[in-house]
Amino acid sequence: MIEILFIAVILGIIAATYCYCCMSEASFPFVAIFSIVTGVLTSSLVLISAFIFVTLRVVLQILPL
Repeated sequence: MIEILFIAVILGIIAATYCYCCMSEASFPFVAIFSIVTGVLTSSLVLISAFIFVTLRVVLQILPL
């Protein structure tokens, strides 16, 4: 679970850097807020998908198919 958090943080940083580089012409506060929000959303999506994946694996191992 710790490595999943680590990957999510890295992806969030990458997304924030990407948005900041793409929108550096815009006003700075907007860019900072937007990049932070995008990083948090990316991390949340990764965490949610990883949680669903792990839950499905556990459920499929418990249920005899």
